[in-house]
Amino acid sequence: MLSQDKPLLNLFQNINELPLNKFIDCLVDGNLYSLVKTGEVINYEKLVVTWNVILKEYTDAIGSSEFKLFLSLYKDITLLEFKYNSIINLINSIRLIHDLKNLFEKNITNEVIEIHDQLASELNYLLNTKGKFNFLDSVSCLDEVDKCERRSKSIKIRLDLKLISYKAIQSKNNNDIKMDRNYFDSLLITISDHAKYEITENITVSKFCERIKRYNPRYVVVVVPKRNDWLLERDWRVVLHRGRRRSRAGDVPRSGSP
Repeated sequence: MLSQDKPLLNLFQNINELPLNKFIDCLVDGNLYSLVKTGEVINYEKLVVTWNVILKEYTDAIGSSEFKLFLSLYKDITLLEFKYNSIINLINSIRLIHDLKNLFEKNITNEVIEIHDQLASELNYLLNTKGKFNFLDSVSCLDEVDKCERRSKSIKIRLDLKLISYKAIQSKNNNDIKMDRNYFDSLLITISDHAKYEITENITVSKFCERIKRYNPRYVVVVVPKRNDWLLERDWRVVLHRGRRRSRAGDVPRSGSP
């Protein structure tokens, strides 16, 4: 049997304590489990709630309203991808358990049943359903799984629509921002050059944001690699969004504006 004594879940709660490398794991890879300090995740809702708080703190600390909108869309896409992929993985896992059950029915242990029920409970939660996944009745259980798979398509549609909006904004601004590891590497290189010493991913997110503001408080700095094969200063293009005084508050010129 699995242990009934679950260790208490302890998460990074804000940008003041979250290391940048774990923030990147969440933002770029959708790996919200990087928020875990200690303990076991029973319900991923706690991860999502905590991540939303951290994302808001980050967007408030990092820069312009245009960038916040861009990051908000990216956040939605990351969370939807995480949710959709989790659902598909749960569906495949439950199907696999029933395949193995039919092959090794006499050797099925209570531990396998408990794992099956835990996967089913998580699947119900993610889809907001109340499906009855009867381990002993594979036919009815797999019917429920098929229903869940059909229901998951609505999440995939929402994800695709978010991606369309995200790419439209990216194309409109023509700044080629891509929130990947190269993006953060390039920012770290830029602020390290400014500080005259190496700043690594071990820095907290709050200190990272402060470094960006100190680099030039009038700008939101977005660094885009021109080439991927050389890591030389001349190979990096810095796109600066100048905070001009305009009649409309928050109006930010496009990338490349003088």
